[in-house]
Amino acid sequence: MPKRRLLFVVDSLNIGGAEKSITTLLPLLPAEKFDIDLLLTARGGKLECLVPPHVTIRQLPTHSPGPAGRMAYTIRRALMSLTCRLQPDRARKPDFFWRLFGGGIPMHPETYDVAIAWHQGLPTFYVDSKVRARRKMAWINAEVHSSDTTLALLGSVYGRYDTVVAVSEILRGQILSRMPGLRDKMTVINDIVNIDSIMTMAGETSPYPAGSPLVLLTVGRLEQVKGQDIAIEACRLLRERDIPFHWYFVGGGSLHSTLSRMIGEYGLTDSVTLCGATSNPYPYMKYCDIYIQPSRHEGYGIALYEARVFRRPLITTDFPVARTHVNTDTGIICPTTPDGIADAVTSLCAPGSRERFYRSSASTSEEHNRKSLESVINHLL
Repeated sequence: MPKRRLLFVVDSLNIGGAEKSITTLLPLLPAEKFDIDLLLTARGGKLECLVPPHVTIRQLPTHSPGPAGRMAYTIRRALMSLTCRLQPDRARKPDFFWRLFGGGIPMHPETYDVAIAWHQGLPTFYVDSKVRARRKMAWINAEVHSSDTTLALLGSVYGRYDTVVAVSEILRGQILSRMPGLRDKMTVINDIVNIDSIMTMAGETSPYPAGSPLVLLTVGRLEQVKGQDIAIEACRLLRERDIPFHWYFVGGGSLHSTLSRMIGEYGLTDSVTLCGATSNPYPYMKYCDIYIQPSRHEGYGIALYEARVFRRPLITTDFPVARTHVNTDTGIICPTTPDGIADAVTSLCAPGSRERFYRSSASTSEEHNRKSLESVINHLL
């Protein structure tokens, strides 16, 4: 059987759940079965180093070649910049971006057996209209929050795909409640976590200073949806309760300056550290006392999934997919409020209150990963 030619289209390989998921999947796809191209809208992400050698990385062209193409692109950039200043909400809509830039992006020159849009937004529009492939798949790894007009457009775009993948059963239900026409195209494939790899990457040395107080950890992009601003408010409450702690936030993003300002205003500089983005958060997970996910929404919550590998007590806010990862044996689901998070931390601040979580079985499993990988490969063959 000849190799299948695959194209994955991704925004970038900066730190994020979807990015981590694809860099986990690609090394597991057998090189003897697949010839793989990875098309990125932006290069230089911290996770690019995890792409295996048998995958060819390319950059998505933003305009047609030649002076006319460059001039048209410059004009479109100016229009986008003006829209960002005057109508920022409109500028963030994927359909507006595609209407503005899509016409100037050339057709992809090659043909594939399967083309996969791994991110929402630009990759979804690009694979739909600019790629020739025998079959097309779209991965959805986050909740879809859009106006009715945008949803109608997205529904028609996804409707032209052969398969639409949601990364959790709960996410599938949320998508179908807003785009019911996708019912016959949708399937669920959970994200894969390479347990052996992350255990090795965690190493044997703690990244925390010796003698640290209660070590709290959150991993994720610093974005409004991830709820780090709620967590900083919870830090202020913990300080008022005289609970000794140090909360580490691993990740980078647009909320960094806001969080830094909050930390300074609340006098939390000796209790909160913004660690920045890293391709290896696993030493932080392995050696923390409590892992906390303060998100407003999650499509799957891969960081929670990974933290379970290390049998850390978990605290998560009450987004729908949280119950996939957290139960009474693994942690606490709390209200999505500063008080809710602070109360949960307070209940686990005594070492004895955390012992049962350290003893609980690691709930990620090789069987889970095997089924997810088999499902992916079956769809790609």
